[in-house]
Amino acid sequence: MTKEGQQSPKVFLRDATGLTRELSATDALVGNLAVMGIGFVFLYAFFASLLYPGVNLPLTVVIGLLPGIVIALVYYFFSVAMPRTGGDFVWVSRVLHPSLGFITNFYFTFTILTLTGSAAVFVASFGISPMLSALGLIYSNQNLITLAGKVASAPWDFVIAGVVLLVCIIPQFFRAKVTYRTLIVIFAIVVIGSLVTIVSFYSASPSVFSANFNRLSGMNYTNVITTAALPSGFSVGVLFTGIVYTMLSYAGYNYSGYYSGEVRQVKRSQLIAMFGSLFIFALFMFLLYESAYYSMGSNFLSSLSYLAGTGSSSYTLPSAPVLNFLVMFSNPSPVVVFLSALAFIGTCAAAIITATFISVRNFFAWSFDRVMPSWLTNVSSKRNSPFIAVSVALVCTIIFAALYVYTNFFSFITYSVATIYIAFGITSIAAIAFPFVKKSIFESSPVDVKRKIGGFPLISILGILGLIVCSFLIYASILPAVTPPPSGPALIGLLAYVVVPLTGVVALAIYAVAYYYRKSKGINLAMVFSEIPPE
Repeated sequence: MTKEGQQSPKVFLRDATGLTRELSATDALVGNLAVMGIGFVFLYAFFASLLYPGVNLPLTVVIGLLPGIVIALVYYFFSVAMPRTGGDFVWVSRVLHPSLGFITNFYFTFTILTLTGSAAVFVASFGISPMLSALGLIYSNQNLITLAGKVASAPWDFVIAGVVLLVCIIPQFFRAKVTYRTLIVIFAIVVIGSLVTIVSFYSASPSVFSANFNRLSGMNYTNVITTAALPSGFSVGVLFTGIVYTMLSYAGYNYSGYYSGEVRQVKRSQLIAMFGSLFIFALFMFLLYESAYYSMGSNFLSSLSYLAGTGSSSYTLPSAPVLNFLVMFSNPSPVVVFLSALAFIGTCAAAIITATFISVRNFFAWSFDRVMPSWLTNVSSKRNSPFIAVSVALVCTIIFAALYVYTNFFSFITYSVATIYIAFGITSIAAIAFPFVKKSIFESSPVDVKRKIGGFPLISILGILGLIVCSFLIYASILPAVTPPPSGPALIGLLAYVVVPLTGVVALAIYAVAYYYRKSKGINLAMVFSEIPPE
């Protein structure tokens, strides 16, 4: 209770966020595609083939579209019903409970920031290093191969990661338009390099690939398959567990929902961004997997990945068998090798830009709703940028990159599927409850959001389906066959298993501290979360 003559504290930090709707449908579409990462498919082809011998990767792309559409619809409906920066933080906190909204968004933000730090390191280890190794084999130049090994090792991989993070995040100290103009240029490079990789694989028959492999690699195509001794062909059982990496690849088509407050014509733009990115990315992923299978064969890719991943002495190549390295055996052209590497490097850069942009907006939403300190919402009047939040994100990503390089603390990084889909699962629960818990908001939403099937709200049906999808993916991602136990000290092993629940505990503790601190200042967070934040 306030004293007479004193003003009650404002419900929100201020009457407007200070962010403006600068982004178009094209910006949001490219942003989603950038964070999905077309070039990451080069890397996932190796990981998925290693962990799921017998999987048919092109088929997982087709099957993965259906659950992708379900989750995209959930996020699309919420984005147009409550078009605010912060995405599921706003939706879940208003429909279910503020603490759940914060936990959901904290899971998501923590995961993409750790992956951002990792992606910066990937530039050296899976981008520059394979390129130098391929050029070394093409030109029979041992110096290039030696340099490739140095680039992928400390301290150079961390130095390169630091430079990449600075270059990618500095544009975000300016207007959102500047960030997205930079992003569009990088994404165009990714598309060109990916198309060159696809065409190169399709241009070489298996006989051409095997001949080039035998000539350049120092290994033998047939011996790779016989040494690995894996079952040949396609396994239906493996297909449905092998879809985990495909769904990790798909994650990102709904990320424009986290900055709906800065997107013009939200209903139209989010429709284009979410569903356009889902289908465009699926096309690229399918063509990359299918072209690689056409040129080298699925049995060979699985066998080579198995030998590399298990540390077999039979594997003597100077690089991991990622597609941007293996493409040299389809077309041993330095130009092809360079453009394919550029596609992967550009993918890392574009993903860093978009993931950081989203994380900053989530920081901003937390602060605006008074869960975090108010200074996080400071917006530069000249550049219209939340510069302090950008600085915090930059520091976090550099720390995560250092942890990735110098420790095995992030040996649990494959659990990112679990944490991402925990966030999506909680949002699906909010979708189920939305029409019944927030009737006034639901009834005032656009017609599409209010659609019913058999008298039952469509968004609730989608929420049920989304929860089923997310539950399966969380379960599949923590199976030992999918995520092998981490190596290293016992403490690190323990952290690998408790990181998912521990992240939720940390988020809950932060919310509890904020709640009681604001209460001591006369601010009731329950009032804050009873309303949709202003634009």
